[in-house]
Amino acid sequence: MPADPLVELIGCLAIEPDIGGVLFIDLDPRLLLPYAEVLARAAGAVGGVGGVAPEPAVVGADTTDEQLWPDWGLALTAEHTFTIAARPGLLGRSPGPLLVVPDLARAGTPVTRAIVSTLGAGVVDIERPGVSEQRPARGWWLAACAGPDLPTLSQHLLDRFPVRVDGRAAPRTMDPGGVDPAEVLGRAAGSRSRPAWPPERVDDVLDLDTGRPSVRRSLALARAARAVAARRGSPAVELADVRRAAVLVGITAGGEPVRPAEPRPPVAAPASPPVPRELVEPVPDRAVRPDAAPAFDEVVLPEPAPAVEVGAPLVFAYHDQLHPEESPGALAEPRLLRWSVTGRAHTYRPIGTVVGHERGTDFRDLAVVPTLLQSLVRTWATARRTGREAGRPAVELPDLRRRRRRYGPQSTLVLVLDHSAARDWDASPGLAPHLRWAYDQGAAVSVIEFGHAGSDDELRPERYRARSIADPRIVDSLRRPPGAASPLAAAVELAGEELRRHMHRGWASVRSARLVLVTDGRGNVPLEATAQRGVSARVAREGVDDALAVARTIAGLRGVASLVVAPVDEQYPGLTADLAYALGGSVTYVDSRPEAAR
Repeated sequence: MPADPLVELIGCLAIEPDIGGVLFIDLDPRLLLPYAEVLARAAGAVGGVGGVAPEPAVVGADTTDEQLWPDWGLALTAEHTFTIAARPGLLGRSPGPLLVVPDLARAGTPVTRAIVSTLGAGVVDIERPGVSEQRPARGWWLAACAGPDLPTLSQHLLDRFPVRVDGRAAPRTMDPGGVDPAEVLGRAAGSRSRPAWPPERVDDVLDLDTGRPSVRRSLALARAARAVAARRGSPAVELADVRRAAVLVGITAGGEPVRPAEPRPPVAAPASPPVPRELVEPVPDRAVRPDAAPAFDEVVLPEPAPAVEVGAPLVFAYHDQLHPEESPGALAEPRLLRWSVTGRAHTYRPIGTVVGHERGTDFRDLAVVPTLLQSLVRTWATARRTGREAGRPAVELPDLRRRRRRYGPQSTLVLVLDHSAARDWDASPGLAPHLRWAYDQGAAVSVIEFGHAGSDDELRPERYRARSIADPRIVDSLRRPPGAASPLAAAVELAGEELRRHMHRGWASVRSARLVLVTDGRGNVPLEATAQRGVSARVAREGVDDALAVARTIAGLRGVASLVVAPVDEQYPGLTADLAYALGGSVTYVDSRPEAAR
C-alpha cells in the first residue's frame, strides 16, 4: 500500500530541511500543528535515535521581532530565579526552528520579514542591539492560506514557499502519536548517506518545472527528488524520483493529461424572459457626447484547476491553481512588508483592529494587562537580583505596552455591474481608471451585480465584499454572460447602504469613496417587484423612476464621487444621463461598436 502523499512529503522535509517552506492552500489552520508535530518527530529520528526533535511554535499577527530573533531579556534559571540573559528567539532554536503560520495573508510584519530573510537564504546575518552573529538559515516553515488571498500576497513572500499542497485533498485528521517515524522516513531512518545526483537529472528537473523560471522551486524539486530516493533506499536519484517529487511539491498533478481548455460557448439569454426589456417606455432623445477613454488590458487570473488524485500517473502540466501569483494578471497588495499605511499621520492613532501588543512610550491606547504583567515580572526580577523583598509593583516607562492594531483601508470602491447592458459591449476602457485607482489606494471593494445568466434570483441583485481589487471573484464578475431582468433600483439602493456603512463607522470610516455604475440605465424591475420577488403587472417606467429616486438619496453623501460608465445608446440616450444627474456625478460613454473603431 503506497504511503499517504502528505506523509511522504513530511518525510522528505525531515530528510532535506532545505527544501523550503510549505504552503497549504484552503486548509483548516487547526490541522497545521498536528502536521508539524509529525514532522518534528520525523526530524528527530533522522540520523538515529540520538537526533534532537525540533519544537513546533505558532506565529501570527501578534508575533514580535523580540520573539523571533535573538534578544536580551528575562530568563528563568534552574533555581527558579530570574536573570538577564541572551534569548535565542524562535529562529535560534536547535536543531532548527519549526514555525507554523495559521494564516499567511494575516501574518504580522515581523513574521513576513523573517520569512523573506531566512527561507532559502542559506546564511543569515543578525544585527540587533547587543547581538551580532551569523548562523545558517536552517528550519521549517508550514503556512496555510485561503485560495482567494493568494494573488494578493507579495511575490517575494510566495517565492519562499516553493512547495504547495492543496489543503482540500489533505487528511482531515492526523494523530502525531499514531504515526511511526519509520513509516514517514522509509529506508532513510537511521541512515546518514545521501543518494548520488547524476548530471542528467538536472535536465529532468528543468523540463518538469514548466512555470515561470524560479531558482528556489527548481532547487526544492531537486532536493525533494533526492529525499524521495533516500526514502526508497536508492543509491542514486532516478527519473522516477524526480517525477514523484514534482507531484509532491505541487509542480505537476496526477491523473489524465491536462489539455488546454476549449473556449466556452456563450451562454444565451432565456428564451422567454419574465420581464421583457421592451416594456420600458422611451424618453425624449438627447445629444450624446462620447468621451475618449484610455485602452485597458484585461486582468486575467488562472481558472481553477480540476481536482486531481495525487497518487495517479504523472501529468506534465503546471498546477496554476497552486501558483496563481505567476499569472500575468496577478495583483499583489502593496506595502505588505511595511509597518505603516500610506496616508496615515506619523503620530500614533488608536484606530484599527487589535491584533496584539507592543512596546509603548506613553499612556495612549494602553494595553493594561500586558503592562501590569511586565511590571510584575520586572519587580520580581529586581528583587531576586538585589536580594531584597519584592514590594508593590510600580509601573515604569519600560513596562508600558500599547495595543498593536491592523489599519483598515482608507478608500472604498462600490462597483455596480449591470450585465444586462448592451450585448457585445466592452466597458473596460471606461472601467479601467477606477480599477487602477482602487489598486493604487489599496481600497476595499464592494461589488453589486445583477442581470446575468445563472443568477439565483434575477429580480434581486447579488452583493459581496472583497479586501482589495486583487480578489479573483472580481475578475469572474467582469466576465459573466448577460441575462434579461435588470433590478437597477435595488442595486442602487444596495450601493447606498454600502457607502453609508463605509462612511459612517466612526474610527473605521474611510476617507474617500467612489461609486461606479456600469449600466445602460434600463432598469425594468421596480423596487416593489424586488421586495415581492415577482412582477404582478406590466412594467413601464417604474424601474427607471425608482432607480432615479434612490440615486437622489446618494447625491447628498459627503466624500463620495459617483460615476456612470454607459454604452452609446441611440434608442434611449437620456437614461444614463438622468441617472448620473440624480447621483450628482458624471457619465462616461464607451462606444465599442465596430463602426466606431473605424
